[in-house]
Amino acid sequence: MSPAPVVQKLTVCFLDLLLIALFFWGGQALALDPQRELSQLGHEVWLTENGLPQNTVHSITQTRNGYIWIATEEGLARFDGITFAVFDKQNTAQLKSNDIRALLEDRRGALWIGTANGLVRLLDGKFTAFTTQEGLPHNTIESVYEDHNANLWVATAAGLVRFKDGAFTTFTSQQGLPDKSVQALFEDRDGALWIGAPSGLSQYKDGKFANYKAQEGFAGNDVVSINQDKDGRLWFGTLDGLTCLDRGTFRTYTTRDGLPNNRIISLAADKEGSLWIGTASGLSRFADNHFANFSPGDGLSSSIILSVFADREGNLWIGTESGGLNLLKDKKFTTYTLKNGLASDLVKAIYEDHKGNIWIGTNGCFPAIQRDISC
Repeated sequence: MSPAPVVQKLTVCFLDLLLIALFFWGGQALALDPQRELSQLGHEVWLTENGLPQNTVHSITQTRNGYIWIATEEGLARFDGITFAVFDKQNTAQLKSNDIRALLEDRRGALWIGTANGLVRLLDGKFTAFTTQEGLPHNTIESVYEDHNANLWVATAAGLVRFKDGAFTTFTSQQGLPDKSVQALFEDRDGALWIGAPSGLSQYKDGKFANYKAQEGFAGNDVVSINQDKDGRLWFGTLDGLTCLDRGTFRTYTTRDGLPNNRIISLAADKEGSLWIGTASGLSRFADNHFANFSPGDGLSSSIILSVFADREGNLWIGTESGGLNLLKDKKFTTYTLKNGLASDLVKAIYEDHKGNIWIGTNGCFPAIQRDISC
C-alpha cells in the first residue's frame, strides 16, 4: 500500500485534534466564576443551520479525546468546536432509532448511547447494539451510568439493568424498586446508587433498596435528575421543586426561593462548586446559597433545559427543547451595563480615586460610584 493514504489519514486526525485544542484550550482554561453575573459570561448557540442534526438536545458528554457528543432526536452528533459529524440510522446500522436519549463514556473509553430503540456501544471505532434480544427488559433507554466497580447501570422503561461481565441483570419493583420505570441514575461518594423514578426515589447499597417518598421530605415523587456538589450535598430534581440532602436532612427549594420554575429537568455540578439547574423556564445557578437565573430574555435559545454538562475545561453546555445547543464560558473581559447598575450604557469618563473606588461618568447622569470592580 502506498504511504500516501496513511499520511493523509494521520494529517486529518492531527487537524481534528488541533481544531479541538484551539476551541477548548485556546489559552489558559477558564472556569465559570460563580461571582460573575450570568449575563457577563460568554454565550454561544448552535442550531440546525450550524450543522446540528436537530434542535432538541437530550444529553451531552465529553470523551477523553476532547470531542463533545450531543444526543438529539434526529441522531448523534460529534462536535470538534467547528463542525458536527452526525451518526444516525442512515449511516450507522447499529442505531435502530435516531432518537438519542442518553450518553456516557466509561473508563475503558467506550461511548454508551441510549436510544428510544436500544443501547449502543462505540468502542475502538466499532458500534455494537444491545436490545431485548441481548437481555434488556425494554428498548427505551432513559439514562446510563457507570459505578466505581465499572458496572454499567441502564435506566429503561421496564426496570433498572446492571451490565456486568457481559451479562444483563434486571431489577424491578419485585426486587424493591418503587417503580418499574427508571429515569435518573447517580452514584454518590459513599458508593450508594440513587435511582429516580416517576413514583419515588430509591437508594441501592450493599445489594438492598431503600425507598423514599415525598412525605419523607423531598419535593415530589417524580424524580428526573440527581447530582452531588463539591461539598457532598446530594440534589434531586423533581417536577415539584429541587431537593437537597445534606447530612441526612432534606430541604426543598421552589420558585419562592428564587428558582424560575418548579419543574426541574437536569442538574450538573461544576468544579467551582456551583450547581446548575435546568428548568422548564430557563437555567439557574445555585452558588453561595443564592439562585441566579438565565432565560431567553438574556439570550438563552429556549426556556426548556433538557440537559446540562460541565466539561473538563470549565465550560457549561446546555441542551434545550427545540432551541439547539448553548454554551456558557468564562471570558477575560467583563462588561458592565444598565443591567449591572450603570445609569447609562454610554460611558464617557472613568477615574480611580486614592481609596481604590472607580468613578464612572455616563451620558447625561451624575457620575456613579462602583466599589471593588474587577475583571
